Amino acid sequence: MEDIRVLEGVSRRYHQLDEKIAEKGGLANFFGLYGRIVEILDLTSPNELDALINEIQRARETLDQLQEMVTEIRVLKEIFATAKSRVTPANQKA
Repeated sequence: MEDIRVLEGVSRRYHQLDEKIAEKGGLANFFGLYGRIVEILDLTSPNELDALINEIQRARETLDQLQEMVTEIRVLKEIFATAKSRVTPANQKA
């Protein structure tokens, strides 16, 4: 449940940032995107920036945990696939 809450928090922060960018003309000018992001972040209060940094850090930790879980599952699937391929019909009868 905590992981979902963290991801929702990050999503909310990015949505807020997207709204601020949209208020400044949207993303129509792709090459001006970096400048717009810097401008938006300059207008953002230090407390909001701290909150965004915290949400990003928690999301990073959650994604690291997810990556570890996926890696473990992948390794287990390889082990099971290898073990299954080594079983011969003679071994199955025993």
